[in-house]
Amino acid sequence: RRLRRALVSLAVLAAVASAACADPPDKEMQQAQGAIDAARAAGADQYARDEFTAAEDALKRAHDAVDQRDYRQALNDALDARERAQTAAKDT
Repeated sequence: RRLRRALVSLAVLAAVASAACADPPDKEMQQAQGAIDAARAAGADQYARDEFTAAEDALKRAHDAVDQRDYRQALNDALDARERAQTAAKDT
């Protein structure tokens, strides 16, 4: 009985985890693009070029991952892009 309950719990957990990545991370990608735009406006493309370029590259990887329907990777790349863009903006 305990084993059955544990298996049902694991199945529910697996279903929830897979549903969480069933759609592209549009919101996070928009946030990353907004952070990149803000960093560019602050001059990060000139004064924090490496970090700014890394942010743009990460967002491109996120778009590529969405094209491949790898939404988990797209989410990771979008979050990385946003963080790098924010860092670039702070560094300017």
